[in-house]
Amino acid sequence: MLPSVVARDLDEDPEQLSLVCFPLLQYAEAHSVYRRANAAELKAWRGSRLMDQVTENDFALREREMAWDE
Repeated sequence: MLPSVVARDLDEDPEQLSLVCFPLLQYAEAHSVYRRANAAELKAWRGSRLMDQVTENDFALREREMAWDE
């Protein structure tokens, strides 16, 4: 969701749900890019704290899955 759309939504959103949803949508986009593993797309996310979160979460999840398989 574009920031301009979120700003417009805030005028019609007294609960400010857009403010809650926007970071989640950004995380979802970063996760999609990570899963596609497209080098050009990933390059644009280099240095992003959000992408760092995605990779850390993925690593932790894979670690947990491997521990469950033992």
